[in-house]
Amino acid sequence: MARLAAIGPRPTEPEPILWADEPALRELIAALRSGTETDWSLEVPPASGPGAPLGRLVVSVSDGPLRVGASAADLQLTGSTASLRQLADYLEQYADHNDLTEPEMHTHVWDHPAMPWISVGTELEVAGWWPPAE
Repeated sequence: MARLAAIGPRPTEPEPILWADEPALRELIAALRSGTETDWSLEVPPASGPGAPLGRLVVSVSDGPLRVGASAADLQLTGSTASLRQLADYLEQYADHNDLTEPEMHTHVWDHPAMPWISVGTELEVAGWWPPAE
């Protein structure tokens, strides 16, 4: 069964976290690669943790690099179809080379010189399925 959950920024960490087991991450990768020009969203069960639970993943297509945001209830990914595909490629490499069931297995998506497709100030943590509570 595919599982996703998300929380917003925490007092000590500015980035939201998206937890995903491998089937859910592979589904997200496929959706990001779809090249659709329309916005879409996905309901996710709330997770408990030090950040506010986010109940929906919202993907919006726009011009420019990837931007990540968190509102009161949504984790928002916004960017061009090219930057969303590059996020999919990055997440696929993460999934291909890591055991997502290993506790604390995670990666960071952030504005790094090696990732010019990400907007300055953007941060997101993507973790295997190990949220504090199910």
